[in-house]
Amino acid sequence: MKRKPDWPQIVAREIEAALGRPFSYGRHDCCLFAADVALAMTGIDLAKGLRGRYRTAAGADKVLGGPLYRFIGALMKRHGCRRLRPALVQCGDIVYGRVSGEDGDIPALGVCIGRQAAFASDGLVFVPMSAIKCGWAIGHG
Repeated sequence: MKRKPDWPQIVAREIEAALGRPFSYGRHDCCLFAADVALAMTGIDLAKGLRGRYRTAAGADKVLGGPLYRFIGALMKRHGCRRLRPALVQCGDIVYGRVSGEDGDIPALGVCIGRQAAFASDGLVFVPMSAIKCGWAIGHG
């Protein structure tokens, strides 16, 4: 998996496009948002087996087959994406953290955009990188 030469512009376009999207399981949720950015940057669809398979939180849990962290770790390993400590995460990398939601803090995937990470919500929610638990290298090192 390799980033396209214009990946910074691609990330910016993906962030801009997601700002107005309503949250929707199976369309604009944390997994698909992160995968959409990676797909645009690299041409590899990390969510190929997820798209169109769920429409609810319960459906997403069933498709993931367990906790989000375990699922994403296995998926990234299959695609050769190295796990990173938060200090090593770069812009465009997928991140794992907890985001405030209706049911309290929930585990979620997002994308590093510098000093913040963007997560799918109604539009996007931005979280300081200091709150990120880990990340995965997308198309580099």
